[in-house]
Amino acid sequence: MKKKLILLNIKRHHGEIDWILPLLYRFDNSYNILTIFDFEKTFLDFKKNKILYNIWKKKNNYIYIKNRSDKIIFKALFKILGYLKNLNIYFPKIEKFVLDKISNLEKFLSKKKLSISCINFFFIAHHNRAYLPTYIKKRNPQCLIIRFPESPWIFPTRQQNKNLTISGEFRNNIADFYLHTAFANKKFFLGKTNNKKIIYCKNFRYEKWWIQKFCKKKIKKSFNILVATRPPVEDYFSQISYEKVISSIVYAARQIENSKITFKIHPHNKEYFLLKEILNKHKFKNWKIKNDHSFSLGYNSDVCITVITSTCLDFLSLKKPTFEFFFSHEDANKTSTKYPHYVYNYKAQKWVSIFEHLGFLKTYKSSKDIVKIFKMIKAKQNQNYWKKYYETFKNWENKKLDSKIVSKLLIISSK
Repeated sequence: MKKKLILLNIKRHHGEIDWILPLLYRFDNSYNILTIFDFEKTFLDFKKNKILYNIWKKKNNYIYIKNRSDKIIFKALFKILGYLKNLNIYFPKIEKFVLDKISNLEKFLSKKKLSISCINFFFIAHHNRAYLPTYIKKRNPQCLIIRFPESPWIFPTRQQNKNLTISGEFRNNIADFYLHTAFANKKFFLGKTNNKKIIYCKNFRYEKWWIQKFCKKKIKKSFNILVATRPPVEDYFSQISYEKVISSIVYAARQIENSKITFKIHPHNKEYFLLKEILNKHKFKNWKIKNDHSFSLGYNSDVCITVITSTCLDFLSLKKPTFEFFFSHEDANKTSTKYPHYVYNYKAQKWVSIFEHLGFLKTYKSSKDIVKIFKMIKAKQNQNYWKKYYETFKNWENKKLDSKIVSKLLIISSK
């Protein structure tokens, strides 16, 4: 009997695995899974998220890490063709020939006694413009290409943010099905077209059976503050703002007796040394920097703070008091508002975060406000205050297809 194979292509970071893995768990053991990592660093960073890595390892069968030095002549030739394209000089036939020669996947498959004809599904993120899906589809037309989000991020519409940059560069990415959690996300990646096979689904990792894999109760001896960060980005989150955010949170924590801060850094893992340098300047020393999964960290926290990241949705799914801390309006300018974390509030005449706009949380900007929240939570006062946010997020996820239904739909479509 021919082996059944699922390919999963990971490009940027393990957030892509985090999003799609619950769906892959719905496929029975008659399917083998091969995960392709475009960069070795992506794989090494992934291993630091120990819980997620171990859950993936139980389901995954093969690992293929692309070697940047393989087929180096063809890769160099492809770069030259790209340079010529920028000069409006095109060689389409040569480009197709070169692209077909770049992949080393077939050689890897043959070593494992597999072939491209074994591949039933190829999962790849919306933003990944690699040629590999085209390469596989040419050799195995029966293989279904499934595009999926790299994170639970929710994009604004042009009405909500008229400055939003929508390049259209992803619209030609081939696929048989496109998984989206919101209509605005579909519009961002695919434009106005309705002739593509779009599946509106839940964020699968917020299903109860999946969350339970990460949550183990620990004895709490401190007031645990969890901060999910994002590294500074020149265009929309300056290093000055980043330092001010971190310092404000540390100052607030100092005002609370027996408090401890855990910083959960972004999967890109680009900020560790900068964050550590900032933290070492402060007298407050009860802090840690971790790469662990947001569910396991959030489950044992008293309050969760997020800084321009969709990780806030992870914490809301755990029903943890959650708020944002960054200078949304103050940092807004012609460049920063081109990015999808901004929405313009016409009533208040100011820029706000997409998550505050959707009613999932509130964004704060001063350490005094944070101290008040910390004291309220520690004293267990006004506990119903947070319920409106949990319910708003829960309603957002309702009436979309879950992982069980989507997996069945894909399996039926592959026959």
